[in-house]
Amino acid sequence: MVIKSDHQVEVHEDAHVGNEIPGVRVVNCLSNPLHQGGMSMRINVAAILLSICLLPALSYAQSVEDFDIYVSGGIAVPYSSNDFSKYYHVDTSSANIKLPSLSFSGKWTPAFNIGLGLGYSVTPSLSFIADVNYDSFSLDKASFLKGIGFTGNEYMDDASLKMVSLNINAKYVFPQPGLFFDPYVIGGVGYMSVAASDISALLSAYSDIGATFETQNALNTSLGVGIDIRGGQSSSFYVDVKYDVSYTRSASPFSSDNFGFFPIRIGFRGKF
Repeated sequence: MVIKSDHQVEVHEDAHVGNEIPGVRVVNCLSNPLHQGGMSMRINVAAILLSICLLPALSYAQSVEDFDIYVSGGIAVPYSSNDFSKYYHVDTSSANIKLPSLSFSGKWTPAFNIGLGLGYSVTPSLSFIADVNYDSFSLDKASFLKGIGFTGNEYMDDASLKMVSLNINAKYVFPQPGLFFDPYVIGGVGYMSVAASDISALLSAYSDIGATFETQNALNTSLGVGIDIRGGQSSSFYVDVKYDVSYTRSASPFSSDNFGFFPIRIGFRGKF
């Protein structure tokens, strides 16, 4: 029981309300509007605090919807004028063999290509994609040996060229509501590492040749076109072709001192 200055007495739930005290008015706190208002205020405050706690989660869920995963694979066709002769240190066991300068122009066979990326949609048409790509090319041994004056039947170890690139790309889609696909353009810039296995060939019973490759790290750019084939509300398949080039020694994208190639990719884009 609480006695107030205006001689009102609040009787709590365990008090007997039916007994009256002369000159004193008994008030049940359960029917007191002020008490009910306090409970309502506490409920509103709790609801506000809960909303504040859930807001970051709701915002995160909304932001995640703007991201896409890209997975691709395909082949990569080398640019025919590629010549990596400047990147090999040649050694031969016979002083009688006069080798012409090594030429790798047109000696690389098409390779396989795999890639993985994460995209962010700025608008329904514009998105930015960060991706990593791996390409592996093989040296055409017979063609290489003939290019330095031999028959092409000499024994030679397999040789390959491997490229890993990290890129930031901008992709712009041209929506075609009446069709099942949407064309797009894509271009990017990044960093590429180029490495190759050593070359070893037995030219005769008394002589052989070896060449060691100097790993190259350089700026990389790409430009291409493709189509998105709609597969669902938040996914699609895509096909594109690009021209990629690593600027190892020249600022020209088509210089034979650089290594350029055409990745032809088939991929899938989907949400988390």
